[in-house]
Amino acid sequence: TEEYFIPAAADLIEMPLDNYGIVVCNVDSTNFKPYIQLLNTLNIPWVLFTDGDYYEIKVEKSKKTGNDKNVRVYHIIATGADAHYKGNENIRDILIELNFLEEEDIPSDFSKQDKLFKDIGCFIGEYTLEVDMMNNTDEDGIEILKKVYDELKPGGDEMQENFEEALDTEDYWSALRKIDGNISKGRFAQRLVDELIPELVPNYINEGIEAIVQKVKDSYE
Repeated sequence: TEEYFIPAAADLIEMPLDNYGIVVCNVDSTNFKPYIQLLNTLNIPWVLFTDGDYYEIKVEKSKKTGNDKNVRVYHIIATGADAHYKGNENIRDILIELNFLEEEDIPSDFSKQDKLFKDIGCFIGEYTLEVDMMNNTDEDGIEILKKVYDELKPGGDEMQENFEEALDTEDYWSALRKIDGNISKGRFAQRLVDELIPELVPNYINEGIEAIVQKVKDSYE
């Protein structure tokens, strides 16, 4: 999704990536460490984007032992329970391994973590890009998502109605499953960028684009 989405978002804020020689590289994982090492060695400016992958801890009884065990529950919207972000945990570990930070430098508060990581060049969402988009946009953005789904869906009215109901009831993970299962996230994103409006772009994407453009400008001064 990001491969299509980020260049289009950059165009919206009048920072077209081609003008600055910036490319979006899909690493097909969250193993950013070797890429950071390579880019730093070559003195190439970079930022990275990754999902927050929010999760909560649920205590369940083990079927084998009968003892309580902690289970990570993903693909939910935050309930106000004890929050965790796999994306933050991954970036924290990478930055410590690469000696950008010491463990004691990293605050426990996630909003403070985000600010610290952004200063280094790491921009982290809350859920996934698609769910962040749905969760933060306005009515116009929701209507665009419905329109794109309608144009790409392989089935009839019932399929469209189910997707629209998921959006209208804020069941965004269900809406994403319908996109991925019936269309594919990449194909949906490829079509969505033709309809993209600023309200569909999460803040961390804009902030990351602005950061890499500034880094490139600074590198030429």
